[in-house]
Amino acid sequence: MSQNLCRNIRLLGLCLIIIIGMLILLLFFQGRVLVVGPDNEFTTIQAAVDAADSGDIILVTGEGSPYVEEVSIMNKNRLKIIGIMKPVLDGMDALTFAITIEDSSNVKIKGFVIQNYLSNGIRLINAESNTISCNTIQNIGSTDIEPAGISALNSLENVMTRNVIMNTLRGIVVAQNSDSTLIELNRCISSEEDGIFIDGSNNCTIKGNKTTRNGDDGINIIASNNNVIKCNTITKNDDDGIDLTDSSNNLIKGNTITNNDDDGVSLERDITNFNQIIGNNISNNMVHGIFLVSDTNNNIIRKNKIMRNGDDGILVDTESNNHTIESNLIQGNIGDGILLDGDNIEGPSFNIIIRKNNIHENTGDGIEVNTFSNNNTITKNNVLRNGENGILLDANPESGASFNNLVNKNTVNHNIRDGIRVQGASNNNILEANKVTRNGADGIFLDLDSFDNQVDFNCVFFNINFDIEDLDSNTFNGNRCGNSVGTNVDCGN
Repeated sequence: MSQNLCRNIRLLGLCLIIIIGMLILLLFFQGRVLVVGPDNEFTTIQAAVDAADSGDIILVTGEGSPYVEEVSIMNKNRLKIIGIMKPVLDGMDALTFAITIEDSSNVKIKGFVIQNYLSNGIRLINAESNTISCNTIQNIGSTDIEPAGISALNSLENVMTRNVIMNTLRGIVVAQNSDSTLIELNRCISSEEDGIFIDGSNNCTIKGNKTTRNGDDGINIIASNNNVIKCNTITKNDDDGIDLTDSSNNLIKGNTITNNDDDGVSLERDITNFNQIIGNNISNNMVHGIFLVSDTNNNIIRKNKIMRNGDDGILVDTESNNHTIESNLIQGNIGDGILLDGDNIEGPSFNIIIRKNNIHENTGDGIEVNTFSNNNTITKNNVLRNGENGILLDANPESGASFNNLVNKNTVNHNIRDGIRVQGASNNNILEANKVTRNGADGIFLDLDSFDNQVDFNCVFFNINFDIEDLDSNTFNGNRCGNSVGTNVDCGN
């Protein structure tokens, strides 16, 4: 008796919701309202879609769940399919696609649970200006070329918002010239591969999403330009937080990128240029905070917090040039704060500006400029309390030099070893107007085989060994220091 009463009350409530919803819709929309569910005109979603005209609304009730079907929406425009009380579409591990929108525009899909399909939860093909919102998509298999919770192929200006996608091969896939897609406020959790994957699509906005515990990258972008990746939370993924490959003019701004098993942000390949990484929290990742891989150029890294990563805060690899690294907080990383690694003569790293960064308490050097890293500018940085040298210009005299670097107007204090160290074949560099105090070894040290360096107008005091030590033949002018070693050193006393 009580069970029947509860069922009747539930049915009555559902009927009231439908009636009120229909009245509201009839007041504001000119199309028909079609209802899917037990004791209604339609018992399958596909039947209602087939009967619908442009501008119609299809209400799908939860009472008819599970709906075991594949829904195809082809050549339909301005159609709204709305779930009432979270109806379930279930592929029963036998059906391939839950909902396909093809050659259609301005279709809205909202409020469903979609599960147990072999390939895609919702896919868009040649579809424009559609909205996919407030759905839960889970347990989707991997039999299609682009399997995902939601995928868009050759589709423009679509919106994917407030969906929860979990236990799929990929969470969201946007590919094949699916330009101007908005991916906003979704949760992509525990996919086998990437949380969000963009391939060959431009001018997309990826904003306010959470991608976590995915088997590959949190967000992976390939051959895609002019995209905005903003205010996302990207955490605990098995590879990089954000990975850009062959992609240019993208903005990565205001994201929280933490606890990923590889790099926080990785930029790769020779046409990954003119990207901006601004104002992100990039912390506690297993490898580098930011990794600019070989052949990337003209990227900007500004105003980020790069902290407690498992290797270098920022690594700029071989033949990676013309970057600006500015106004970042780089603290507590296990490797160097910033490492410029030219590596070989065929692929030097040059014309990199490192300016106005706070580089504190990293386990390695604050800033290291390695072999074949030339013509770089290191200026106005605060380099404090790092575990090795504050600033290291390092080259291998047997394999190649590091030269024509400008190190000026930096504050270099309280580092465990030398404040500024020039070693190997590091030649023709300028050390100018730096304040170098209270470091654990020398203030400024120039090693054998490092010659023709210009050391001018530095203030170097209270370092444990010598304030300035020169073991080769370098030029000094206008420095102020307490004590020194070297034929040409003049402390201005």
